[in-house]
Amino acid sequence: MNASLRLACMAASVLLAADASAADASATSAACPYSVAELRAALGLDIATAKAAPETPIPGGKMLSCRYDNTNVTRPGFFLKQTVMANPNDPSIPMLFRMNAGRMDAIAGDPDGAQWQSSQGDLSEVALHYLRKGSIVEARVNLPPRDPAYADMRARVQKLRRLP
Repeated sequence: MNASLRLACMAASVLLAADASAADASATSAACPYSVAELRAALGLDIATAKAAPETPIPGGKMLSCRYDNTNVTRPGFFLKQTVMANPNDPSIPMLFRMNAGRMDAIAGDPDGAQWQSSQGDLSEVALHYLRKGSIVEARVNLPPRDPAYADMRARVQKLRRLP
């Protein structure tokens, strides 16, 4: 293969890879239902990619999780975990919702019974949990309480579009 043809093939493969990467960043799935653009706008974070973990079967349902990475890996990212039960009326769902480490502080008047998770020692972050339509949702930004942006980020996370 001559050099110019080889260079043209390499350029085409780079363009295809870049196009695929851009598609991944804007696409949504059951595990990653928020688009990168939606989270950038809502949270003010420089989210670059959404990476779904393999679906995890659990008795009576499944767990879905997605990690949204910041362009700068030293800055906060976003993590989403959904526990989806096959039967949304399963009587064990409220018990599962209450099983979390640390302290859970109810948000007064929240229509989905949302709670902030706190007092987890070094693991304390902006972590919102709520129960909606038989699914338990955890939305988390890895930002510690001592960060000056903590209160603002809590307000932003609470305003995110609720799932499912």
